[in-house]
Order: sequence, then C-alpha cells, then structure tokens
Amino acid sequence: NVTRLDISKQVLKEFVEGRPSDRIGLIVFSGLAFIASPPTLNHDYLIENIDRFDNETASPQNDDEGTAIGSGITAAVNRLRGIKDSKSKIIILMTDGENNTGKVEPEEAAEAAAVMGVKIYTIGIGKEGTELVLRDQFGLPRHHQLVGINKDRLRDIAERTGGKFFYAESTEALRAVYHEIDQLEKTAQLSKKEAESLLMLSVEKDIRKRAGK
Repeated sequence: NVTRLDISKQVLKEFVEGRPSDRIGLIVFSGLAFIASPPTLNHDYLIENIDRFDNETASPQNDDEGTAIGSGITAAVNRLRGIKDSKSKIIILMTDGENNTGKVEPEEAAEAAAVMGVKIYTIGIGKEGTELVLRDQFGLPRHHQLVGINKDRLRDIAERTGGKFFYAESTEALRAVYHEIDQLEKTAQLSKKEAESLLMLSVEKDIRKRAGK
C-alpha cells in the first residue's frame, strides 16, 4: 500500500533534485522536532535521509504523540539562525494535523521567523475528517482520531512571514504546490540576483493516511 508519507517523500525528493544550487535541510517533527539532515549542498545525502525516515524510526524514543507545529518551526528557525551567508532563508512546513502540543505556539515561532527574515510556506495535506491510525512499535493500532487541519492557522503562520499557505488533497495537488513554491523562489532569486536559497523542510512524521491519486 502506498501511504501519504511515501508520496510526500517522493515529492520532496523531486523538489530537492530541482534545486541543485540550494542548501536544503530536513526537520522531522511530531510532539518533538529533530534534525534529520542539516542544510547541505550534498543532496544525495539529503535524499538518503528522506528515504530513511518513516513513522517508526523518524524520532527519538522519548518523542511525544501529537502535532507540535511550533516546535517544527522553532527547530528550523534555530538551524537557520547560525547561517549568515545566505540572503534567502525559507521554511517549507508540511503537516496533515492540527497543532495540539508543544511548548511554543506556532504564531510565536512564526514571529521569530519573521524577525530573522525567514519566509514560511505552509502546506496542509490530506482530506479533513479522515481517520488516522496511530501504531505502536510492533505495528499494532493504538487508537484512532479524526484528522483536522486548521487552515486559518496555517495561513496566518505563512502570512506573518511573507509566505503563502497551500492545501493539497491529492498527490498531484501536492506536486503542484511544490512546483509553485519552486517557481516563486526562483523568481525571487532572479529579482535579487541571489546565488542560492537556504531551505529547511519541516515535515510532520505521523503522515499516515493513504494518499489519494
């Protein structure tokens, strides 16, 4: 069975392959966030890390359940903070859940990003109200919950930073979103005569539901 995580990883890899001059990193988050790959021009290494992570192996053993969007943004912002030689800094945040845990509110994290000049594109994926099955380390279902995507909140996060909110219900829609982001950023680079962008992909790890075609 092809899961939404499988599709998301494939679209991410296509996006990375289309931006060879950019340093790109990967943050994976659920209740906590961690760096799966620091920003790098070694995209083969980055793609290996995208291939490697899944719902069982993508986070530390003490990870919390839930969706901490603020933590995902904060981890990306903190990683970008120490890199001074790139004029364009971008976070692409992809989630199929609603913020329901974490110590940092998404709006607070977005404001910190805006102060640093970091633009955030937010992507809500999947159909609202579909059932999400959470499984334990043995693959057994633990409980079910209805997936909710707070579009207004994701839009607000993006707008606070000069970014844009997208919503994708299918594989092709998700691919189109990344194509639009790619074009928007290439246009921005040309207008500013920048050699590269610095992107952090912040991806929720519990993207479980089967992808639509």
